[in-house]
Amino acid sequence: MPDEERVPRFALGLLTLRGRYVLQLRDDKPGIAAPGLWGFFGGRVHAEESPEEAFQREIREELDISPVSIALFWHVDRYSEFYERSVEYWIFVSDIADVWDGHVVREGQAAGVFAYEELSGIRMHPFVPEVLERHHDAAPG
Repeated sequence: MPDEERVPRFALGLLTLRGRYVLQLRDDKPGIAAPGLWGFFGGRVHAEESPEEAFQREIREELDISPVSIALFWHVDRYSEFYERSVEYWIFVSDIADVWDGHVVREGQAAGVFAYEELSGIRMHPFVPEVLERHHDAAPG
C-alpha cells in the first residue's frame, strides 16, 4: 500500500522527570503540525518499525538520549486537522531521570520541564493536555 494511503501512525513520548513533564517547543515554521506549540517528543512510525522502535528512534534523534524504562500508556485513533484524516497514536510513558543530564535538543526550539500545575499557562495542541490530564489522573497518590 503506498504510504499516502496508510493511516499515519505516530509514537509519542510522555516523558517524565522527577514527577514533572518534559515537553518540546515545536519549531515555528510552515508545513509542520502544531508549529510554535508545546507538545510531545516523538514522531512518525515508519512502515518497517514497531511503534516502540519508532519511539526509541525519535527520542534518540530529538534528544540524543535512550530511555531505559518504557511502557505503553495509551493507543488511540484521533482525527488530525493537519492530516485531514484519522491518525493512530501510540503514547509511551518513560521516566527519563537517569538519562536526562546527557540530553541535547536536536529538534524543536527547546525542551521544557513542567509541573502539572504549570501546564495550563502554556500553548499546546488540544490533544496534548488531554493526554497529560489522563496520565495525571491515573497517577497514584
